[in-house]
Amino acid sequence: MKRRFAVAGAVTALFIQLTSSAYADEAVTIRTKSEIIAERESQARAHLIELHDKYDIDQWLFTREVIVEAGVIPHSHPVLTVNTRSIGDDIGTLATYLHEQFHWYGTQNEDAFNAAIADLRALYPDAPDGPPMGARNQNSTFLHLIICTLEFDAVARLFGETAAREELASKRYYRWIYDQVLENGDPVRDIMRTHGINLP
Repeated sequence: MKRRFAVAGAVTALFIQLTSSAYADEAVTIRTKSEIIAERESQARAHLIELHDKYDIDQWLFTREVIVEAGVIPHSHPVLTVNTRSIGDDIGTLATYLHEQFHWYGTQNEDAFNAAIADLRALYPDAPDGPPMGARNQNSTFLHLIICTLEFDAVARLFGETAAREELASKRYYRWIYDQVLENGDPVRDIMRTHGINLP
C-alpha cells in the first residue's frame, strides 16, 4: 500500500493510497483538527492509519476525508470525524469508524435507505424518538437500525460474532437500537435485503 505525506500550514495530513476499493485511484486523507497537533489526536490518527494497513476494510470506505478531533462526538457529515477515545482498541475504533462510513453508504443510496426506513416505521411504530434509547429523532432511530446492523456485520466479519456482540453491547447510547440488532436482527435484515441494502 503506497503512502503520500503532505503538510498544509500547521496541519499535517496523511494520505493513504488505496489499492482495492472504489477509491483505488484516489487517496484517503486523515488529518487532525488542531492547528497545533495534539498528542492524542496524533496517536489516534496513527492508530487509524495502522488499521487501514492491518484489516481489509477498503470495501467499506465511502468517503475519502477523515478528521480526528479530541473530545468530539463522532459524526459522518459534512466530514467524517472520529475522536480519540479508543486509541489502541482495534475493535472499538473500527466499529465507530465504519459506523460513520456506513452513513456515507446511506447518503449514496438514499432512495433504498428511505424505502427501508418507511418499512421499519411500519414495523416499529413505537420506536424511541430520542436518546439514550434511540437517536436524535424517530427517523434517525430507523436510519440507525440499518447503520448499526451494518456496523455489527462488519465487526463480526473482521473479529467474529462474539467480539461484535460484546462491542455493541458495551455502547451506552442507541440502547434500543443496538438491542434490536443483537436480539432481533432478522426483521431488520429482511427489510434491508428487500431494498438491496447489504454489507458490501
